[in-house]
Amino acid sequence: MITGFTANTKEAEEFRDLVREAFKLSDAANPGDFIPVLRWIDFGGYEKKLQRIHGKMDAFLQGLIDEHRHDKSNDSMIDHMLLLQES
Repeated sequence: MITGFTANTKEAEEFRDLVREAFKLSDAANPGDFIPVLRWIDFGGYEKKLQRIHGKMDAFLQGLIDEHRHDKSNDSMIDHMLLLQES
């Protein structure tokens, strides 16, 4: 039982870190939004950082979905959404 709690804590920590990183980037101004030429060269690495966070978040959420697809004993929002998708 404690290992499940530890795994949930680790997942929660990972999710918090991802959201924190995303909010840091959303607070920063991207010079490429104002001067399109800078977007082509990714001035400041903004686009690259955003793609990295997007990939991490996508992998994290896909892992949650896969976990719930294999273990149908849970009663969570993800399970309800997967049931709606199947029907």
